[in-house]
Amino acid sequence: MIYTGNKDLDHIFERDKIRFILLYGEPGSGKTNLIFKILKESVSKGYSVAYVSTEGTVHLNRLFSIIDDKFLDKIFIATPSSLSELLKIIIKLFGYDIDVIAIDSINYLYRIEALTSFRANEMFLSINALTFLLSENMKRYVIFSAQVRESDEGVEPSGIDLIQFYDPYMIRVKKVYEDVREIFLEREKKSFRFKISHDDIIWI
Repeated sequence: MIYTGNKDLDHIFERDKIRFILLYGEPGSGKTNLIFKILKESVSKGYSVAYVSTEGTVHLNRLFSIIDDKFLDKIFIATPSSLSELLKIIIKLFGYDIDVIAIDSINYLYRIEALTSFRANEMFLSINALTFLLSENMKRYVIFSAQVRESDEGVEPSGIDLIQFYDPYMIRVKKVYEDVREIFLEREKKSFRFKISHDDIIWI
């Protein structure tokens, strides 16, 4: 199951057998910190994990400050710089014995390449399909974050028309105060809050 360190939230994921999660929110909303918390809790339970960052190495120091050094050998890390690289990494993950896969953020490269490449939609669809198959067929736990765009109803993940076909479990993440964030489970209509500390997130 997916572990977050919040017993009520973990119960929902276990009860509903959630394997395929989309976290979305504005920049600085806490998506990456929540991903790192999930990876931290997962490796502490004996899971092997993967962290794939499409935004380069900018978040890696934060990851290393949150996860204990003794678990670092259980983490597969990749930093693709194009959709084609991301696609190759996801294909490679089918052959690895990894329990929890986090992609942060899945649509960052798509937003860049969609402006200049006619193949961006095709590749992004393939990426979403393969991440879904990792979860559905390979029984891996897949969590990915997504950047957002303005819509008539507020904000929504960029490329949502291509993402929602695979029906991920949608979680909105937003900033409430300077160090307090809130997640909203769209199916459950429930919210939980956490604070960000220098080496963890703390549920409140």
